[in-house]
Formats: sequence, C-alpha cells, structure tokens
Amino acid sequence: GGTDTGSGIEMAAAELKTHGGASQRMMFILTDGVPNGGTDAYKTAQQAREDGVLILGLGVADDGDVHGKLLGMVSSPDLAFMRSRFSDLSAGLVDVIQSALCFTLDGAAPWSDTT
Repeated sequence: GGTDTGSGIEMAAAELKTHGGASQRMMFILTDGVPNGGTDAYKTAQQAREDGVLILGLGVADDGDVHGKLLGMVSSPDLAFMRSRFSDLSAGLVDVIQSALCFTLDGAAPWSDTT
C-alpha cells in the first residue's frame, strides 16, 4: 500500500493556518515508510514551513532511506527522530516529544539538559 503523506501535510497545514491563531503552529509527522502516491510530501512540507509551521517528525523503520526522507519534511535535522521498531515507541515516544518541544519552546537542543 501507499501513504499519501503530502495530502496529510496539506490538510494539517490548512487547519493550522485557519485555526492556529497567533500561537506557534506545529505539526508532528509519524511515519513508517517513504511517502508515496498523491500529493508531493516534500513540496507541501516546504510550503507549510514557509507559512510558519514548525514540522517535527518521527520515523519508525530500520531503513536509512526513511530517515533521509523524513529529513526532507521536517523543519531542521534536530527535529527528525528515528526508532527501529514500533515496540521502541512505548518507552521512547514521550521522551522524543518532550525533547522536541523543549527544543522549540526553550531554544535548547533536544539533547540539552537545560529546561
């Protein structure tokens, strides 16, 4: 099967633009593969970033290609996280999200101990 990641990004960006208000608009992409089919995920992600949406991502795969593709969608390399298996998420997902949010809210790098 295929995932039309681009349409998902496009829809989420439109919602954020309409209902986001003056607050920081953020999008979190969770993927287990390479985007395919439908709307171009990289172009829609670029447009969302240009419109002021901060894009974070988590890839679940043992595949370097998935990480490379995720890097093409997120706002910066520091906001692209990878896990090998879905079973790794239960222990690590909260840490990933907290790290990303600390980075975006405090300006600290995801690996920083400062809060």
